Amino acid sequence: MKDQLFKKSIPPTYKFTFDESVAEVFDDMLVRSIPFYEEIVRMTGEITATYYQTHSKIYDLGCSTGVVLYYLARSLSQHNPHLVGIDSSKAMICKAKKRMSEFSSSINVQLRCEDILHAPITDASLIIMNFTLQFIPPKQRQPFLNRIYQGLLSKGALLISEKVKHPHQEIETRELAYYEDFKKRNGYSETEISQKRKALENVLISHTLQENLESLQQAGFALTDVVFKWYNFASFLAIKT
Repeated sequence: MKDQLFKKSIPPTYKFTFDESVAEVFDDMLVRSIPFYEEIVRMTGEITATYYQTHSKIYDLGCSTGVVLYYLARSLSQHNPHLVGIDSSKAMICKAKKRMSEFSSSINVQLRCEDILHAPITDASLIIMNFTLQFIPPKQRQPFLNRIYQGLLSKGALLISEKVKHPHQEIETRELAYYEDFKKRNGYSETEISQKRKALENVLISHTLQENLESLQQAGFALTDVVFKWYNFASFLAIKT
């Protein structure tokens, strides 16, 4: 379904939440709201194939409707991977289960409706968080990354994609303008953009590129890289050496 959630007027106190109405249009929202989203998914599969270890688990934390898990199930089918998708939204997990139903007998797929901050993470060779960390309260992010590091096997990898901010206000303002132009090109009106931006205030909290890298290093990752960057969007790869 096409994302038209913010076409109509919404209450000024509304805060963005991953409920059933969002889940219904989320796939369209991702493609139209995240620059190079399909390429990020493709890169995720490529990186996963590189770092996947036989008989280990691949976690997608904040898996939403299962787009990445579906891509991994298809691209890694010859390896018979153990895929684990976790999301706190029941509506998202229901959509993911429908998407992944074709693999129910051929690939080990677990979909769990849980709070990722408390979900057990073990025997992982790859952990994916695509636009998930930005929705976790900042004070809880470092302890969470520390726990992720402990759940990874040696030579395992963590792949994170995030909306980031720039420490210099002039550049930050310009990049936000470029991003709004991107959304307009994808059919969103100024009203939709404005209302969604308001709904995401204090819900989606971005850190700078450097803050994200420092958090990964503090968690224990000695080897990190920025593998994708488009204005105020970035993907980070961290290896447990």
